[in-house]
Amino acid sequence: MIWEKEGKFTFREIAKATEDFNEKYCIGKGGFGSVYRAELSSGLAVAVKRLKMTDSDGILRLNWISFENEIKTLTEIRYRNITKLYGFCWRKGYMYLVYEFVQRGSLAKVLYGLESEELGWETRMKIVQGLAHALAYLHHDCSPAIVHRDVSLNNVLLEWDFEPKLSDFGIARLLNPDSSNWTNVAGSCGYMAPELAQTMRVTDKCDAYGFGVVALEVMMGRHPGEMLEFLSVSSRWLSNVKELLLKDMLDQRLEAPEGELAEAVVFMVTMVLMCTHTNPDRRPNMQFVAQELSARTQPYLAEPFGSITLDKLTGWVVAPEIMMGRHLGELLQSLLASPRTFSENCEDLLLKDVLDQQLLPPAGELAKAVLVVVVTLAFACNFVAQQLSNPSLSYPSEPIEVITIGLRLKLQTLLQ
Repeated sequence: MIWEKEGKFTFREIAKATEDFNEKYCIGKGGFGSVYRAELSSGLAVAVKRLKMTDSDGILRLNWISFENEIKTLTEIRYRNITKLYGFCWRKGYMYLVYEFVQRGSLAKVLYGLESEELGWETRMKIVQGLAHALAYLHHDCSPAIVHRDVSLNNVLLEWDFEPKLSDFGIARLLNPDSSNWTNVAGSCGYMAPELAQTMRVTDKCDAYGFGVVALEVMMGRHPGEMLEFLSVSSRWLSNVKELLLKDMLDQRLEAPEGELAEAVVFMVTMVLMCTHTNPDRRPNMQFVAQELSARTQPYLAEPFGSITLDKLTGWVVAPEIMMGRHLGELLQSLLASPRTFSENCEDLLLKDVLDQQLLPPAGELAKAVLVVVVTLAFACNFVAQQLSNPSLSYPSEPIEVITIGLRLKLQTLLQ
C-alpha cells in the first residue's frame, strides 16, 4: 500500500498505469534509478521513482523500520517549493517512491531546451529564490534538519508558471553509505562541494555550494565550472580577475538587464557567489540567503552595469573580513539566530565591537576612514569605489565608539 494525506492508492494501480513500468512511460533516468509517469484512475498524475536494491544493501533490511520511519517523515513535508513525496513501497528487490508530477520537468531540460526562450531575468531570479527557500526550509524548519545531498539542475523541477520545486530530498540517505559509487551519496558531478573530495562529510554547506552552482548556471545559461575554477585560481595567485565582466558572464541569449532589474541581478549574483566559496565555513547558511534574496534590498549601482567586474562582487565578502578579522558570515548568522529581529540586533550592535579586536579602536581621521570603508563595503554593499577616494565626503559627527550597525542606512545616505 502507498499512502498519502489525501488518500490511498495501491502498487497494483501504479503498475497498471505504467503497464508494468514499460519504457514508454519512463520520463527520466539518473544515479538513483528510473522515473515513470503514471496517471491513476482518480486522474492524479504521479512520478514514480524505481530504485534497484541488491543483496549488498543489507543495511536496508537490517534497519528497515528506521528507513520506513524516515520516509514517512519525508511524506509529511508540505512546502511550496518542494516536490510532494506521497509514499513508498518495496516489491521484489525494488523500492518505489511516489512523487507529485511536476509539469515542465527538470530545470536542466528547460534551461537547455526550446522553453529557455521563456526564461527572462525575472523568471530566472524567481527560480533561484524559490530554490533558496526550499533549502532553507529543509535545513532550518524541518526537525530533524534534512540535508539534500544532491542539489543539481536535474533535481529542480518547474511548474507551468516556472515555480521551482526541489526534488529527491533525503533520498541519498536511503542508499548504502558504504557504496563504492560515492557520487550517488554525495551529489552529482559538477555540483559537489570541493571539500567532499577530502572529507566525504556531507553538511548543509554542501547543499549551499550546490545551490550556488545551480543559481549561477541559471543566470549564465551554462555550467559555471570553468568560471569558478578561474576565480579560485585567481584568488590564490592574485591574478587579474578585474578583466572578467559580469555582463559577459551572464546568459548572452538575453538582453543585458537595466535599471532596477540590473540592480537585482547584481545583488543575486553577489549572494550566490558567496555560496560557492571553496571554504565551507565561509559560505552563508541557506536561511540567510533566502532572507536576503526576499528582502529586495539590492543596492543602487554607482557605475554602468556593463563595467561591473566579478572582483567587485566578491570584494564585498573579502573587505569586511579584512576589517573584522573574521568572516562576515559569522556575524550575520549570529544576528539571525537571535530571537530578536535582525534590525533590533543591529540597533544595539556597536561598530567598535564588530571591528578586529586585536587592534585598538581607530581615532580621529583614521576612525572616519575606517567608518567609510566598513559602512560602504561591508554593510551598504554598494559599488561606490569612486566615493572612497572622494575628498568631499560628508562624514557623520558621531564618535566611532557609539556608532551602531543600525545606523548603516543613515550613514549610507550621508556617504552619497
